[in-house]
Amino acid sequence: MQISRSLLAGVLVGGGFACSAETDPAASRSVGAGALQSDGSGSESGTASDSFASARTGSESVASDGRPRAAAEGAGERRTREPAASGQGASGERTPSLNEGAGGPLPDLVLDAAYLVDSTRFDIQRIDDPCAVQQRCATGLGERRVVRFGSRMGNIGEADFVLGTPEPSNPLWTLDACTDRFSLSGFARYELRDAQTGEQVLLGTKNEFCMTDAEPWIPESGATCRTYTCTRQGIRPECADNYGTDLPCQWLDVTDVPPGSYDLRVTVNAERAIEELDYDNDSVQLRLRIDANGGSVER
Repeated sequence: MQISRSLLAGVLVGGGFACSAETDPAASRSVGAGALQSDGSGSESGTASDSFASARTGSESVASDGRPRAAAEGAGERRTREPAASGQGASGERTPSLNEGAGGPLPDLVLDAAYLVDSTRFDIQRIDDPCAVQQRCATGLGERRVVRFGSRMGNIGEADFVLGTPEPSNPLWTLDACTDRFSLSGFARYELRDAQTGEQVLLGTKNEFCMTDAEPWIPESGATCRTYTCTRQGIRPECADNYGTDLPCQWLDVTDVPPGSYDLRVTVNAERAIEELDYDNDSVQLRLRIDANGGSVER
């Protein structure tokens, strides 16, 4: 089913990252055709321990984040702005940017807001691996009630958005002690906020990714993409990457959240480790209604 999308002006965002420290995930990466879209049937539940364990052992026949790649339709605007001032993360300490000090063009990440809305659904996910809890992919073990959502992230700036190679010499990456894989912790932040008070009631992250420029941000643009791989990660201008709802940690665990209305807020480049043209478009949110049996998207 094709995604019906009209790009929501000013509300755009993305996902988070890890790569095996022992294997070359680029050799096993699979790129497919067609829209990457949930069927909304709720039958996509799975066991998180399988995804975490297989990624650590290198037994997956797909990319390090476990995903098949697929094209998805989208739309967006190319904008040029004065470079934003360097920001700080929650810890108050910035990670050095690979683009910093260059004095030239900068990238600008955005997310396809319509893709986020269309792909969001509630489901049951079994969590057996403690690493999922440690990485804030879940708040407990066993069968968990989750809200799944996809993200399609594009670069509408004037320079490549570069994460580089996951290795000890790259300051953006750290080796996770639990998964024994390089992680991009703090890059993606998922928040659930009370719709009335704005108070944060849940914070989740996603550290398991492989960022590549898999497809044009605007399908009809004819942009040249697919230049980055899992071993050297990034997104060229006018290109995009996408992450479907079936991927590990592409959800928030809402098992213990009381019924009510909440705002799901997703932020990419959350600690502003990579300098961009504009940080204001690094977040998007949508309204959810959570009840005892699951929930729904309030459109």
